[in-house]
Amino acid sequence: MNDLTLTLTLPPEETSSVVDRPRPHLFLVLRSDDVYAPVARFCLSSTFEVRVGRGREFSGVHNAATSALTISLPDQLVSREHLMLTELAGEWRFEDRGTKNGTVINGVRRDSGRLVDGDVIQVGHSFFLYKVVESSQGSDRIIDADTPELVSGLMTLNPELEHRLLDLALIAGSSAAILVTGSTGTGKELIGRAAHALAERRGKFIPVNCGALSEKLVDAQLFGHIKGSFSGASDTREGLVAAADGGTLFLDEIGDLPLPAQAVLLRTLQEKEITPVGATSPQSVDFQLVSATHRDLVAMERSQTFRDDLIGRLTGFQMRMPDLSDRMEDLGLILRGLLERLCPERAPRVQFTMGAVAGLLQYAWPRNIRELENYLGPALALAKDGKVGLNHFPRELAQRAQPKPVADETALRTRLVTLLERHNGNVAAVAREMGKARAQIHRYARRFELDFEQFRKK
Repeated sequence: MNDLTLTLTLPPEETSSVVDRPRPHLFLVLRSDDVYAPVARFCLSSTFEVRVGRGREFSGVHNAATSALTISLPDQLVSREHLMLTELAGEWRFEDRGTKNGTVINGVRRDSGRLVDGDVIQVGHSFFLYKVVESSQGSDRIIDADTPELVSGLMTLNPELEHRLLDLALIAGSSAAILVTGSTGTGKELIGRAAHALAERRGKFIPVNCGALSEKLVDAQLFGHIKGSFSGASDTREGLVAAADGGTLFLDEIGDLPLPAQAVLLRTLQEKEITPVGATSPQSVDFQLVSATHRDLVAMERSQTFRDDLIGRLTGFQMRMPDLSDRMEDLGLILRGLLERLCPERAPRVQFTMGAVAGLLQYAWPRNIRELENYLGPALALAKDGKVGLNHFPRELAQRAQPKPVADETALRTRLVTLLERHNGNVAAVAREMGKARAQIHRYARRFELDFEQFRKK
């Protein structure tokens, strides 16, 4: 975590005045037989044709004169002219070029049809994701084994996350407090560690799980105590806040911090000093504060379980980590990072079956990256030195990964309306029954111009 390389590269044609708008993208997510093969993001907003075929090495080349993109894949399972994507009247369609091994869409071999937001396209060993992204980012990006990280331990093809990481790099060296929000298991601590490394502070990175602090001893744990200040205080101990002096204090699950401790923390942030339990004089502290939570702090403030004035002190810069289901374009990059953590010596040689990759891409990942890591460790052990297959993962994942019949737009809309009526507009319940991420249900609703409120009983 200490080694960090930062690349501050913004597309020359983009400026901060450009408003986010939906842009179709094609992501090369992962190659099943080579996790370290290049991955890529191609923006299709100014492209009308995409040709995918076999080449001697990977490349993705735009031809401005013809508004065409040519993608070459070094894979014997891919034909020289394998797949063509064409845009017509705002819709993208695919056509397999009569190949021997075929083109697979969402687990089903198909010759032609319309692409839908979130479709997974398999060509040989390579898996693509077609996705409409609301972003001002219009650039392509290719990441290979030599591409430097945006921040230590985190690479991304997601345009929005990429821009926020660039913002983080600019803000990390300041004195502004940083608040990272997002669901459990999305990697919020990784952002805290990245901010600490970017700032190059002389002190340590001190992580604190606020949910694990003892309610009776929280002040002593955070701010320290002197010998004899309370029963059991047999010696003088430095608190976690003092340990972060000159470095970074990372308060994970800040929403779990008890109200009395919130008041003391607020004073610490205001005065830049702490008073250990039992002490009579304060001591100065200087640290960068990074907080994280999966809770809605504003809603907690309304219910009087979190201080409004403390929220103001925590939110100098806010950053939300997306759910894994909302950044499936990063699955290959995330797998690389997990493999390097779980089996560093073996990581470059790990291969996956095509079925395993298809299953990983079709699963909704309700518990995010933490769930992927928990599943991947046993799967690697079960596979030994062979390919990691779908059978090495829990049955739940394998069941969700079964190919589903291809439905036309009318059938898909009808099913969505039926489920919204059945579940009274509950998006989470509809997503579970369809085996999709909640974000995908929202995309379906936008496409079919459906309002969730009309399905909710008054």
